[in-house]
Amino acid sequence: ELIWVLSSLIPGFDSYLPTLTEKLHAVKEKYLAAPHPVPSNVKEKWDFSFASIWNTLVWLMLMNFFVKIVNATAQDHLKKQQDKQLAKKVSASGH
Repeated sequence: ELIWVLSSLIPGFDSYLPTLTEKLHAVKEKYLAAPHPVPSNVKEKWDFSFASIWNTLVWLMLMNFFVKIVNATAQDHLKKQQDKQLAKKVSASGH
């Protein structure tokens, strides 16, 4: 319907309209056609693209960041426990 409206608004568009509608119908039929079956004996190749490599790199960096946070938290907790134990030993030996 948009094409018919454009044909009434744009002079000279009427002569191109049949060709345009044929092309659009051909594209529609090609789009709606069922995809060709892929033979099962053909091995799929790995599709490495820049985006997949970049996404993998970003995930590795995020995982590394998460591990560093957990490690630093655990070390801080252990240091506090050791400081408490040391304080108990110092106060016990001082009396």
